[in-house]
Amino acid sequence: EVNVQISGQMQQNLGITTATVARTTLWRYLPTLATVQWNDNARWHIHTRASGWLEELFVRSDGQLVAKGDPLYSIYSKELVVAQQDFLQALDAVDSLTPQQAKRLLRDARLRLELLGFNPEQVAQLEKSQEIFYRLPVYAKQAGVVTALNVAEGMYVEPGTELLTITGDDSAWLIADVPERYSDWLRPQAPADVT
Repeated sequence: EVNVQISGQMQQNLGITTATVARTTLWRYLPTLATVQWNDNARWHIHTRASGWLEELFVRSDGQLVAKGDPLYSIYSKELVVAQQDFLQALDAVDSLTPQQAKRLLRDARLRLELLGFNPEQVAQLEKSQEIFYRLPVYAKQAGVVTALNVAEGMYVEPGTELLTITGDDSAWLIADVPERYSDWLRPQAPADVT
């Protein structure tokens, strides 16, 4: 047992207080500055699958909210028209082919349309109505905020053109500046007060 004795005068001069011994956490607090940024893991870059002209652009500015399934733009493309014509010709040709040939021909024609940006509903509508989409509407595959808009209505675009970027808005990143000498204070799940 260790006894430490300090005179009352000394205790008062040092401002000593006493407390019952208990296990607890020793806290270190580091005030710093941070910036809020979009979550880079939730970005979707939108490119057209075929060259053509933007007939309509439904997204008008950065910061616009987009829901899944909202129209983004409609495009006229000779390549898309030709692919649809080929699909309709394949439908007409099925009767003159063996079942195996017909199945393969339709599968390939359908796949070509999907690879060019048609969704399954549009392919089904084309098959049912037999009417070509001269202006193909393109819809958002995910919800978020438009964080980059690089085109305007009427522009000629190609697959290499990034039309726009949609970033999910259900989470964001907080980028804090911490001096390197304090880096060993940080660990996953460490609590942070944000004001």
